[in-house]
This record gives sequence, structure tokens and C-alpha cells, in this order.
Amino acid sequence: MKKLMALTVVWAIFMPFLASKAIGAGWNKVWGPVGIVVETGNHSIYATKLPEGDIYAYTGKPGMKWENIGGPGKKFVTVGKNLYSLSPDGSGVWRYTGTPMKWDKIGGPASEIYGGGSGLFATNPQTGDIYAYNLVSGGTYKKGWTKIGGPGKMFAVGGVIGELAAAKYYLYGLSPDGKEVFQFNFNTLKWTKIGEAASSIYAGSDKVYATNPKTVDIWEYNHVTKKWTKIGGSEKMFAVDGGTGALYGLSSDGSGVWRYAGTPMKWEKIGGPAGGIYTGPFGRLYATEPQTHYLWSYQQ
Repeated sequence: MKKLMALTVVWAIFMPFLASKAIGAGWNKVWGPVGIVVETGNHSIYATKLPEGDIYAYTGKPGMKWENIGGPGKKFVTVGKNLYSLSPDGSGVWRYTGTPMKWDKIGGPASEIYGGGSGLFATNPQTGDIYAYNLVSGGTYKKGWTKIGGPGKMFAVGGVIGELAAAKYYLYGLSPDGKEVFQFNFNTLKWTKIGEAASSIYAGSDKVYATNPKTVDIWEYNHVTKKWTKIGGSEKMFAVDGGTGALYGLSSDGSGVWRYAGTPMKWEKIGGPAGGIYTGPFGRLYATEPQTHYLWSYQQ
């Protein structure tokens, strides 16, 4: 594809009063005000600073904990230890080199980007087709961008990180009309239907979840039984940990943050009022205050 594509999920986050007293134990104020927030597999944190939107990296250096590493982007995403950006006008996909203000262009125009343990994916702005970057198929790499499917309402990326032979790859798509959920097979390069209508799909590690388009209840798919089980009610939003598959929910009225306990319909409250929740890999949950846009992190 000549006009290539793009980058992964962006974590915009908003949260009403996240004082540690209100949100509960385990929450720590990080920095702000911020807009987009992402985290890599080695726990490097990146955030766009408001109001200008430049991207900063948390360095931990004395006297300079956050360092400007680039300008604004339409979206930022991480895959493994790498940070990617989609230019503000959607005209190009870029990879951060690790040196502040230095980025390599790896792709052309994209309308949407997705990422996670299974890699980097993007949709063509003209056709809606989905492409994979440096696709791993049958234990081998296919360098560059490879078309792997047609248009979809949305996609969700999971994946179990490990050595090439031990890693497991998961990618899901929701049909353009939202009436079917599909799973991509990285060996055969084919899609298989695994579910009916959904309003949204979420993935992380080897887990995949979907919300009912009418009730917005959350359901979990079992890869062994190939059945879906209702595990929770309607929520304002959900977020899945990319490394562990842990599921979090923000109550419909924004009054509390909840963590799925692993048993259908059983959830544990871990925080107070919030405007939005988003996850990083391996047990970290992030949120920002809606008024100040300050970033908070939760460590379980």
C-alpha cells in the first residue's frame, strides 16, 4: 500500500476529583495537565502536555522528570517498547527513535490506528481496509505494511508477549454495521466469526470483551468453549490491561472505578468518582481530572 497507515490506541483520560482520599488507596498523582497518555511494555510513560499538545516522556531525571520529545500528534500508541505517532493531519505514521525530537516516518496516511501485544495496525483512509506493520505470521516476519482485512467499525488488539515462537497473537474486528465480531488468524491470515452484534470490543493479553448494543452490558469470550458470558452491567466505559487482560469499568454515573474480579457479575471497587479510565500494561490504570487534566496512576 503506497499511502500507508497508522498507529494505535490513544489514551485520552478525564477524571473528576482524584484526590487520594476520594479515589482510594493505590492512587498517585503523576503530572499535568495532560491530554493523551500511553505507556510502553517497559513502563515508560508518555503524555501530551496541554494546551500545546507536545509529547513528553517521563525520564525520572533529577530536576527534569518530564522531557519534551516531539510535537503534537493526532494519536500516539505504544507496541512493546516502541512509541508511534500519527501526524496531526493523519498524513503519516512515525516511530520515536529514543532521542528527543527525532522520529522516523514508517507509513503514509491513515484514518485510525490500533496497537498492543500483537503489533501495530492501521486503516486505509480511502478504503477502510486494515493493514499490519511488520506482521508476524507463522513464526516469521513480513516487513513493512501488509493488508490483512477489509473495513470494520473498530478493531481491538490483544497478544501475549514472549519470544517469537512462544508469543500469542490476537486481533479482533467488529463488522462495519456492528452486527458481527471476528477474530483474525495470524497463521492462515483469515478472519473467523466469533460473535454477534456489539457496540464496542476490547482486548488485552488473551482476553476479549464486547458490549451489547442495546443494554451495553459487558460480555467475555471463552476461546475454549467458544461461548460468550455476561460478566457485568452497563458502564460509562471499560478499559483492558494490555499485558494481563484485567478489565476495569467506570460506573455509568462516573461515581466509581471498578475492577472485574474474574467471576461473572462480581466487581471490586478500587476508586471514587472519575470522568474516564485507561490502562497501561501489567497492572497500571490511569486517569485524569476533568477540570485540571492532571494525570493519576493506580498500581494494584
